[in-house]
Amino acid sequence: MHSHDTQIAALQGIHGVIYVPLLYQSPNFYTASGITPITSYTDGMIIDVSLNQTSGSGGVTININSIGTKSLLKYLTAGTTTNLAANDLILNKDYLFRYSFSAGAFIWINPTSGDQTNIAGTSGNFIKINTDNTPIDSGQSQSNFSASGIFAFSGDNLASPNTTTGAQNDVVITGLNVFGWNGAGASSINGFGGGTQGRILYVLNESSTYQLTLNNENTGSASTNRLRTPDQGANIIGPRQSAQLIYDSTDSRWLVQDEGTYRSNPAMNGSVSAGTAGQLPSAGDHVHPTDTSLMTIVVPGTTGNVLTSNGSAWTSAAPAGGGNWTSDANTWTYSSADAPTFVISVNADMTAILTAGCRIKLTQTTVKYFIVTAVGAFSGGATLITVYGGTDYTLANAAITSPNYSYAKAPTGFPLSPAKWTVQVTDSSSRNQSTPTQNVWYNLGTTACQITIPIGIWRVEYFVTLDVATSSTSVVNMYSTLSTGNSTESDTDLTEFVYQAVTIATTGLTTISRVYAAKILSLASKTLYYLNGKTNQTTASVIAFANNTGQMTINAICAYL
Repeated sequence: MHSHDTQIAALQGIHGVIYVPLLYQSPNFYTASGITPITSYTDGMIIDVSLNQTSGSGGVTININSIGTKSLLKYLTAGTTTNLAANDLILNKDYLFRYSFSAGAFIWINPTSGDQTNIAGTSGNFIKINTDNTPIDSGQSQSNFSASGIFAFSGDNLASPNTTTGAQNDVVITGLNVFGWNGAGASSINGFGGGTQGRILYVLNESSTYQLTLNNENTGSASTNRLRTPDQGANIIGPRQSAQLIYDSTDSRWLVQDEGTYRSNPAMNGSVSAGTAGQLPSAGDHVHPTDTSLMTIVVPGTTGNVLTSNGSAWTSAAPAGGGNWTSDANTWTYSSADAPTFVISVNADMTAILTAGCRIKLTQTTVKYFIVTAVGAFSGGATLITVYGGTDYTLANAAITSPNYSYAKAPTGFPLSPAKWTVQVTDSSSRNQSTPTQNVWYNLGTTACQITIPIGIWRVEYFVTLDVATSSTSVVNMYSTLSTGNSTESDTDLTEFVYQAVTIATTGLTTISRVYAAKILSLASKTLYYLNGKTNQTTASVIAFANNTGQMTINAICAYL
């Protein structure tokens, strides 16, 4: 006897709880037969039910021992009853119900659905999890959130901002989450007081003319109040701009999270001329690098264009590749094929550029598209890139020209139909095993019922019709599984079953049922999967995949779409 059966038996003996396994008959209607000692529905009767199929919407009704059909209801927090909602009852889980003579229905005892939760507290407050894992009132009002759903801090000095000019040390920010500044001249801040672990402070420059500078590790402020900027240089907040700071008690520093509208570290940024210091460059401004190496920047005002400098002059042009594609100047060559995946060799270190899921566009007489499924280590002067070409594209052992890559989901021209990026196997013939041995897995149909899945991440699913016949007069069952072995079960998440039990006299039973299973799989290498079947009965005369009554389909859909 299973442990939960033992517990149920104990409850029946002590509390009068009767275990009722319910079998699905039609949408939201379940029955149970041979349940002792139930001969009628009595007021206060408690039953422990389990379903062989999760309940749907529109209420649930049951009929025990053909006594009559009754509804399963639950209480709302207002004390009134209502029908069960979709997924209130999950298959193979136990739920307690008490029969109410006045309601003429079974009422759910201590349900766990969301509309049964009643937490004492103040209306409009947030809920938090207590140390005993129960939900309680946090004491924090939702007023800290704006109507648009964007977090809005309540502590600020924007109505009367700081106006100090020049250097400021150990600035007091008691009670503030937003620190506003609007001076009549430029100012710099060397530190803020009041730092505690995780405290967030937004610094807003409300001036329309002057810049506010956050200085890195300036000794004008106490060590525990100092600032640390991303590039360890002065962080300049331009007019009408802002920066975010977070306090780290381990380093006893305010960490500036934003790089500011202009960073002053010349080793990293060069200098600005013909523009306004502290403001973003605009069309016509000149940005000079500190050396003569080629650099590329994007300038607001030239929509989508890129300015490129050779150290003495600038040119403006659309980004290379276009349509969210980035062209690559390295040499790409065919390396190997294991259809539907292929390997490309690139004569450069691509490990920091390409990742699994990147889109690839290249030309071999015609334009072809691929998805990167693996990036190898840079070795011997080359990086090996594994790509998947879906149903439409193969990589030929020929020259590759115009290689492009993209991080976008849908760069121009890339086909998005999942059907084009799916490995699929179908079968429409009956595949059976006569006199199957109990609990032995069979690869019914052999090669017709198996799939080879390439390297990468895949959403794997299958549909199959299970058919089993037995000489048993009471129970019939069959299982299916998608496994890496042809006589094993390698993943229980990909296992499904059909089960039927009757209490009338028969000379044998047959059941046919369609099942479905799915799971995300991450494969480091090409892998063969087998669709196997079994029964755990000794009386089964035949088990089969009845693909002639409903087509078997196994899909491996690329999860990078």
